[in-house]
Amino acid sequence: MILKIFIKKNEERNEKNKNIEKNRGKKTEKKIEKYRKKWRKKRKKKSKKWRKKKKKYSKKRKKMWIKQRRK
Repeated sequence: MILKIFIKKNEERNEKNKNIEKNRGKKTEKKIEKYRKKWRKKRKKKSKKWRKKKKKYSKKRKKMWIKQRRK
């Protein structure tokens, strides 16, 4: 009798643990996806900023070259 009770408890524990592991995987995947979206947005913003800086920088350079030519 005692052995049967222990076996049942062990089986229940094993089932719970399996369910917990499955759910854990799902949660981490969702979190990773959320962070990836954030990183993508940040990358886009940074690249846009860099492009703007590059454009401004090139305009300034052009102005400098024009001034030098006039001299």
